[in-house]
Amino acid sequence: MKKFLKQKLKYLINLFPRPISESLIGIYRIPHKIKILTSNKRRISNFLKQELIKLELGDCVKKQGWITIDLKEGADLRLNLIGPIPFPSNSIAEIHSEHFFEHLTIKELGPCLRECFRILKPNGEISFSVPDFG
Repeated sequence: MKKFLKQKLKYLINLFPRPISESLIGIYRIPHKIKILTSNKRRISNFLKQELIKLELGDCVKKQGWITIDLKEGADLRLNLIGPIPFPSNSIAEIHSEHFFEHLTIKELGPCLRECFRILKPNGEISFSVPDFG
């Protein structure tokens, strides 16, 4: 029962924006360095065969026509978006994210957005929504 409560607490704390969650209980944060799983490498090579690739960042809920990327189980790719995004430059037609970027620190936000623009095709679209940072 104690393990179950710890898991639930860990899950709930990770829902908060990162600066708040770190101040609550830093030991329950998901580790930031996660290797690219071998299964992800195969999936990525299969996705690259598609003509139109659209990414949904920070979401594990499947949407038709979109590749979901998140740390949680259920996502098409389980990746840590703080590091490099393992897609070639200029390979993604569209990137979308809702309520993901507010979980990054200012230090992590710049590299993550640079990676998004690196993989985005010329004239590709990127859209995201975040709550009011104020």
